[in-house]
Amino acid sequence: MEINGSPASIVKPVQLSSTISNWQVGQILQATVIKQLSPQSLIIQVAHQQLQADTTVSLTIGQKLELRVSQLSDKPILQARILNPTLPSNVTSHPPVATDAAIKTLLKQALPKQASMATLLANLVWLNQSASKTVPIPAAVLNIAKQLIKQLPTKGSGTNTEQLKYGILNSGVFLESKLSKLARNKATQIAQEKISSSTAIRSTDTLSADLKLNLLRLFTAIQQTTKTDNSVHSQIPMAQTGSQPFIPPSLPGKTPLAQARVQANLAGLSNLPLLLSALGKQVESSLARTQLHQAASLPGDEQAPLNLAFELPIRNHQHIDIFDLIISEDEKNHPNEKNNKQQWNVNLAFDLDGLGPVQVKLKMIDNQVSTTFWTESVATRQLLSQHMENLRQRYHQAGLESSELSCYPGTAPSTVSTRLHIVLDINA
Repeated sequence: MEINGSPASIVKPVQLSSTISNWQVGQILQATVIKQLSPQSLIIQVAHQQLQADTTVSLTIGQKLELRVSQLSDKPILQARILNPTLPSNVTSHPPVATDAAIKTLLKQALPKQASMATLLANLVWLNQSASKTVPIPAAVLNIAKQLIKQLPTKGSGTNTEQLKYGILNSGVFLESKLSKLARNKATQIAQEKISSSTAIRSTDTLSADLKLNLLRLFTAIQQTTKTDNSVHSQIPMAQTGSQPFIPPSLPGKTPLAQARVQANLAGLSNLPLLLSALGKQVESSLARTQLHQAASLPGDEQAPLNLAFELPIRNHQHIDIFDLIISEDEKNHPNEKNNKQQWNVNLAFDLDGLGPVQVKLKMIDNQVSTTFWTESVATRQLLSQHMENLRQRYHQAGLESSELSCYPGTAPSTVSTRLHIVLDINA
């Protein structure tokens, strides 16, 4: 049965995004209803693009649709077929709604607490170097702090593929996934009675380098060492808790900002309870920031493209440099479409000693990669320009063809997500 939507309302023409401009008449897409704006209007998710749709058919949140592009214009028209019929009356749960609610709750709790990890890492380096000589840091706290710093990837990791993968895997955003996999593997091994000591050691080593796990261990050690005391918290000088500049977390759809090195700001605290309390606050803020990255990296549905946001601290001698990354996958074409090319985007930001803030955007389509740099430093821009040919050769050695290499002054343009209007013509 065909149910036609209401006639298209007059809207101000908008420029189509690159994703939608690549659509073709007859192309098949998958979508999920994520919000009902009114009886005639709703929001659907097509890959990583949110679209506002006009239709006279009532749809529930979480409804899966198969869309066929029937007309392309300023207001595209899509023919929609409902893939999952309305649930029976005795079934009231909708997993997508519960997932959205859980993510919103997490964001609400984590946003006020989150802060850049740069200050915490600088303080942990200071603790390892000299603090224990002037302040008697409890061994339980100091040992975990040393392990956390020691387990961070070194600057040589960026030039080694396997080490870089290992560093990303241990950035903290995959901790729960690794724990779940480890639990399933252990359950299988127990059932088969084939557990070996060597297997257990390898599993422990895999988790020991995870940044979020080490932050959780450090936070627990601090809590166990000193009791929570509101009067102690209130005595922490602002210079030790809020002097660092605010750097928003890297999130999909946003342009990451470079984080400069900072100095340890707990060196002026000689009172151990105050020092541990301030350190605990910084650990808690870093955990909240990691949770934001985890929430932002969760897929909207099983067909949504990859959007991964995280920070990668790199140990550079006695300093820690933070690389902010967003890795995203462009919307995939229908499997039956010709020239179905895989597209990836990488947004990167860093602030290394002597270079200043640098932002990078890479786009890779199959084996072709384009790279654009932005920096406010004239000297850094000249240095990057001098090494462009070397970068091109390195791409070639990796089996990639460089389609564009450029460097611009200033900062990278912000990524703005535009919600576009479409019309659904639904076949029930």
